[in-house]
Amino acid sequence: MRRLTVGPGAAHKVAIMFTLHRQGGAALLVTATLLLASSLQATNGMLMTSYGTRYMGMGGATLAIGGSVMDLESNPSNLTRLDDAIFEAGLSLMAPQLTYRDKFYPGNADLSYNNSVRSEPSLFPLPYIGYAAPINDRMAWGVSFYAQGGMGAEFDGILRTTPNGGTLNQLFQGLAGDPTLTLPLIGDLRQIRERTYSNLAFVKTTFGFSYQLTNALHVGVGVDVGAAQMKWEWTFKDPGGFMTMPGAGYRYESDTAYGMAGKVGLVYEITENWAASYAYTGRTNLRFDGKMSVNEGDPRYFLKPTVSMNMGYPDKHGVGVAYDNKKGLIVGLTYSRINWASVMNTIEFDLSAPYVTMPGGLVTNRLAFNMKWRDQNVYAVGVEYRPDTVAYRIGYNYGTNPVTSAGVNPLFPAITTHHASLGLGLRFDRLDVDFAVEHAFLSTVKGDTMSDWTVLHALYSFDANGIKNPYMNYEVSMQQTIFSIGIKHRSE
Repeated sequence: MRRLTVGPGAAHKVAIMFTLHRQGGAALLVTATLLLASSLQATNGMLMTSYGTRYMGMGGATLAIGGSVMDLESNPSNLTRLDDAIFEAGLSLMAPQLTYRDKFYPGNADLSYNNSVRSEPSLFPLPYIGYAAPINDRMAWGVSFYAQGGMGAEFDGILRTTPNGGTLNQLFQGLAGDPTLTLPLIGDLRQIRERTYSNLAFVKTTFGFSYQLTNALHVGVGVDVGAAQMKWEWTFKDPGGFMTMPGAGYRYESDTAYGMAGKVGLVYEITENWAASYAYTGRTNLRFDGKMSVNEGDPRYFLKPTVSMNMGYPDKHGVGVAYDNKKGLIVGLTYSRINWASVMNTIEFDLSAPYVTMPGGLVTNRLAFNMKWRDQNVYAVGVEYRPDTVAYRIGYNYGTNPVTSAGVNPLFPAITTHHASLGLGLRFDRLDVDFAVEHAFLSTVKGDTMSDWTVLHALYSFDANGIKNPYMNYEVSMQQTIFSIGIKHRSE
């Protein structure tokens, strides 16, 4: 069990709370704010279930179907199955709903709390745009820009006990170095408010090429160029939320990080009606350089150290099969394996100055987060029926949860598993207008009793020579709805 060494002043005690959360690893994750697109809550981990409005209506089960510029995201070999050049663009609006709950009963009613806090309301716009065209009878190319994925949440007003269970008067007397300081009305309270904020967004531009080797076999390659930004904050306020406590907290913001990856795919048309596919997308490595404010208001931490952190987006394998009766009915099935464990096990921030005080008083320049994600299996099925100029679509997508009970916390809420979607397509000569809605059903992950988040919040208010093991548990819940509209124009 980790022990918390408390320093001489209240400001140092609050700082240790942050240090444990960070260095202990899992608890306060945070990730980021993108340069070109708003951050978003993804659905298969930090990835979307589907890309493009038509494909959203079919649950993302489209690896062997084709017909969209967003095949550049999933399987570029579908490009040579296009009959005409296409321009496609669309916008999705994502509305996540998250709730954080915890209970803390240390045996003293004055120090107990019971939280049920909803995330701040948010609506994330997710654009995509692209162009693809045949070069000749056997070759095709395309380029697309889209929001690849991300993660983030903001929870404000989580009640916490003051360091060592002291009153706010005692806390601010230590911060100000004035033993006579008193706060009107709230000075005798023993609670403060915690705010967590995280925001990660990742966009890609993909260039792709496809070649038809035989009448039945299509192969394709793609190059991804990605850009991402990250931002997170962890701060404390007085119980009324009017004033941020000085001398405590972390605030990090990255520069834009860039990374590249490759992808390959193939489609084999077994018969006129059946097709099978395989696709692989490589890992994208991102280096986030930026600056961090540590314990703002404490003169010892006046300068903001520069920070670097390496993080990856995982590689992904996918296989799919599709049936097309050539009379308007298309059915698709897809299975994907996303290797989160290789990129989301431990994330480390390296600071240019030793500003991190660890339990026991050791000062270091490294913050480590034990995310402990696991690899994910994703299963999807989708149906499209187009009897005339109107297409009706339905889809279902299930992904095993990559977030573990040992790593879950309010800043990593990518926990939805079951997703259902509906879509509608309208055709006007060479113009298609598509609509889709996807709902991720409520999912809840309970934290482990010995996770970093539990240990931090259960133990921080006790002296090192008087550590107890109070009752504390927590959970994160999430559901969300996405609305999407897209257009596609087919050239002569």
